[in-house]
Amino acid sequence: MITSLLAVLSSPRFFRLWFGYGIVIFTAVALAAAWRRGTTAGLIACAVAIAFWLESSTGYCRRCTHFNCGPHGWIMRRAFRRDTAPLPRRRLMLHVVLDILMAVGGSALIVSAWPGMLPPVLIWIAGAAWSAAPRSPAARRDTAKWGGAAPGPRENKSLH
Repeated sequence: MITSLLAVLSSPRFFRLWFGYGIVIFTAVALAAAWRRGTTAGLIACAVAIAFWLESSTGYCRRCTHFNCGPHGWIMRRAFRRDTAPLPRRRLMLHVVLDILMAVGGSALIVSAWPGMLPPVLIWIAGAAWSAAPRSPAARRDTAKWGGAAPGPRENKSLH
């Protein structure tokens, strides 16, 4: 039972649903909480969110094994072609920093505005972190994370 649950939580489908749709909801709620705090907080949160989404779209997500997660993936696939060139280490570090800013900053904004949201925020963050860890053979060769070759056509079909 636990093994099958872990398999579901580690699947590309779970990533696309939990993270792909969840990040849109998380960002919207965090931005609402920021604007609730004031104009300055709202503008700063918007700047971080725009930087995160732009960096993700032009760098990391274009190289990801999944390449089609949620609304962001739908829009990104139409705006950018898949890229198989490895990301420079600086871009990887920028992505990690923006991930942390979005997770910690967004969580702090949400919980400060609505303290009762702490449990769902923590559950979503844990699920997002778990689902983003590379577990499949295709994800372990993912060009974004490790600089390996892009997944072959057969692997891409199984992920859509």
